[in-house]
Amino acid sequence: MAAPVKNTCPDINRAIKRLETIKEHMNDMVKSIEYELSEIEDSLEELRSDNSALRDWGTENESRVKELEDEVYELESKLELQNS
Repeated sequence: MAAPVKNTCPDINRAIKRLETIKEHMNDMVKSIEYELSEIEDSLEELRSDNSALRDWGTENESRVKELEDEVYELESKLELQNS
């Protein structure tokens, strides 16, 4: 009398091989995602640096504008005194 089920070891081996393949693909995906996340983080840090430089530039220009406004006021005041 023959066994009711054929040898299942090859089926188990194929299933294990598929699981290993899936695991390899998942590891590759995780590495790729980690790389992309790192790139985004680097871009954000670069943007932070650029924002800081822009903020410093704006602050310096704001100070310079204030100085020039004060100078214009002084000159206008002198001119007014001369024309009086």
